[in-house]
Amino acid sequence: MDGEQVMIKEIKEIIILISKNPIVLTILVGLLFILSSIFKYDKITGFCFPVTLTDLTRWLLFIMGVMLVGCGVIQILKQNKWVKEKINIKNEPLPLTFGKYKVNIKIGKIEDISGLDKTVAVVLPVDATFIDELVDTKTAFGSFNITYCPDRISELKQFIKGQLQEREVDCQRNNNEIYPVGTIIELSSFYNLNVNILLIASVLKAESIGFKTEPSSICKCVEQIFEKTAIMRISKLIMPILGSGRGGISISTAVLLLLISINYCFTKFHHGPLKEIDIVVHEKDEAEIPEYVKHLQYAIVPLGEIKK
Repeated sequence: MDGEQVMIKEIKEIIILISKNPIVLTILVGLLFILSSIFKYDKITGFCFPVTLTDLTRWLLFIMGVMLVGCGVIQILKQNKWVKEKINIKNEPLPLTFGKYKVNIKIGKIEDISGLDKTVAVVLPVDATFIDELVDTKTAFGSFNITYCPDRISELKQFIKGQLQEREVDCQRNNNEIYPVGTIIELSSFYNLNVNILLIASVLKAESIGFKTEPSSICKCVEQIFEKTAIMRISKLIMPILGSGRGGISISTAVLLLLISINYCFTKFHHGPLKEIDIVVHEKDEAEIPEYVKHLQYAIVPLGEIKK
């Protein structure tokens, strides 16, 4: 293939690529109209510029070209704005629908559980030791304990250890007992609240690297939560964003991974009773939730179309 054929092939590929992008095509057509209106060509002088726009046809070409270019630029700016904007969930939750299932992203505190019943489970993520965050108010678990059992922390610590021993969960023994990510236990009987309380290890703690959460850990945790709640016949979950905070994953990435994992588990456990999940976001973290989250429900295969 000679140079001319290669050039022709590349031009064809560029034309095909442009034709598939209506915004770029609109801008290019607009520029072509503008150039046609201000350039003149004849055999004697060749291209002549500038041309006075006294001819009505040239004026129309120029105006149409400016309009087309303007429309294309506006669309590009809108797209960039859509990516960079943050959602506003201060006044009302952001509802997402995945087929017959609902996910609500809302501002609030995980410890606000008034009006709930035993068909609801509150999920509290912890690091893999289970006991390092008992009174840490920067964590969901610590805030929950300060609210409901501030004088029973040592008792809670022993209760958690008992639950883990009862489950016979294998642990890696270092300076502390480190349990596998995804390990889940129930604390409902300790708090004696009219709602189910689940504790899950979502953050790995290692001496060499400190705290971390892998993207796969989020999916693993969500899968374990769905398995547990299917057995408990839970119809609604309330949970914070897994993997952010101590986990080290940015909130914008963590919420995206969480929603994808939830969608996957809704598909896998679609015969279960769970139909709704509230993701509770702290007020200070609202600005970190990206605008594109509300469009995610349209990017994922509708779960209502699950093949039986």
